[in-house]
Amino acid sequence: TELLTQAVSANDGASGSSPYTLTVTDSDKYTLDLSSYSSMLTSDLTVTLTTQETVRVILFGLKAN
Repeated sequence: TELLTQAVSANDGASGSSPYTLTVTDSDKYTLDLSSYSSMLTSDLTVTLTTQETVRVILFGLKAN
């Protein structure tokens, strides 16, 4: 079941071949509010992230509070 979607900005540092050099600013940070789903948030919850396009995605600094 899809709960949330988030549009993200492209980062030219993720193009080409590794090593990748990303320039990250505050506008590259995203926060998703899951408080309305609190009854579903358990310690054994599995989260699946998918993209709608066939592109490279680099995720870092993921934090659950």
